[in-house]
Amino acid sequence: MYLVSKKGNVNKANDISVAETTVFNNSLLKTIMVVDDNSVNRKILIKILGLQYNIIEASNGREALSLFEANAEQISLILLDIVMPVMDGYD
Repeated sequence: MYLVSKKGNVNKANDISVAETTVFNNSLLKTIMVVDDNSVNRKILIKILGLQYNIIEASNGREALSLFEANAEQISLILLDIVMPVMDGYD
């Protein structure tokens, strides 16, 4: 099992603020992407689902799209907030 975490980085080329990007990976588990601008909601979902699923976490739609493109083959489900900054769930 491994954990990758980035905190407080700003990608100025795409004007993406990456508040927190976390990828948990255990090759035996299915993967869920959790996308929500509210860090408390993400943490609750990760706490509930984290032992049974790999979790990929994003704080906005643009970040989620980038992570999805990089991990599309592993992702089985996306839990997506609709109203978010940068790029919302409708986009």
